[in-house]
Amino acid sequence: MRAGGLFVSCTDEQQTLCAYRENASARRVHVLLHGNHTATIEDADDPRVFTHDDVHWVLNNNYYRPSLIHLRANGTLGRELRLPWWDTKNVAPLSWGPNDLHLLDLQAGLLWPARLTDAVAVLLGAPLALRVERVLNGQPCVLPPNCVARGGTAGVHLHYTDVHAYGAGHCTLRTRTRVTHVAFWWTLHMPSRAVRMQPLCTSRRALVDPSALYALARRPPNRRSNRTRDEAVWLMATTEADQEWNRRGNQPYYNRMYRGVQLLSERVRPLPPGTGKRALAPPPGARRAGGPSLLARVRQWWRRRVSPRQPVPIQH
Repeated sequence: MRAGGLFVSCTDEQQTLCAYRENASARRVHVLLHGNHTATIEDADDPRVFTHDDVHWVLNNNYYRPSLIHLRANGTLGRELRLPWWDTKNVAPLSWGPNDLHLLDLQAGLLWPARLTDAVAVLLGAPLALRVERVLNGQPCVLPPNCVARGGTAGVHLHYTDVHAYGAGHCTLRTRTRVTHVAFWWTLHMPSRAVRMQPLCTSRRALVDPSALYALARRPPNRRSNRTRDEAVWLMATTEADQEWNRRGNQPYYNRMYRGVQLLSERVRPLPPGTGKRALAPPPGARRAGGPSLLARVRQWWRRRVSPRQPVPIQH
């Protein structure tokens, strides 16, 4: 990586295929394959690399023209799909399963179902409202109540039996004299579309922006240690600064890696692939489009079949 490179995001913790921003002021992203430069993306900001259906993509976080760009296995660039937004950034891509991609907008509290089948644009479904909760967990750092939550890393779905997705972002707080970014961890419960945010006490610097999250391992419960829940081992990459971006021309920036362990939620019964699509169904009690459910139609058919038919009056 070139000196001054920021927001490093890769396909895996071995940094096989990576993208990074050239520096804090240039809107230029470089792509590396095994440490060798393979491509440059002009007019691009803060890349986020993720994999969906065994295809690698990089999210170009340009505020005015965000897009998804295909990263070929040899590090070259493929097609670019525009996102139908022009005044937002830091949306988190989440690959829930085969043909099941979502874009998580924490700032707006929305979850967008997405498809990558078009030749020029990302196809988006109707957005789904999220219930965002900020957790006060007694840590030495806190999320300011009036800060603006934004995505950072791509979301990670560990296994199809897990109804949760995980990621990290930053919360922006602006005052008259300074701007701070406080890192936080988010957990999305897909069936209820509830997001829990809790602060990450990783650094005391003014700006801490998570850029990548890698799942190193998932450990089953261990009777010897009295651990009844699964345990995930994570590696998180950040870009940090002591002052707000570009406050001084020669100010230093830091790329850091943090390793952490998380106790996951209680185990759930195995669910078949496509859980994300099922989770996006209307909540219980909501009227479904297209008429009654399959179970209701079966009950209606059964009642018609076994119920005695009423005689039809003859009209004279």
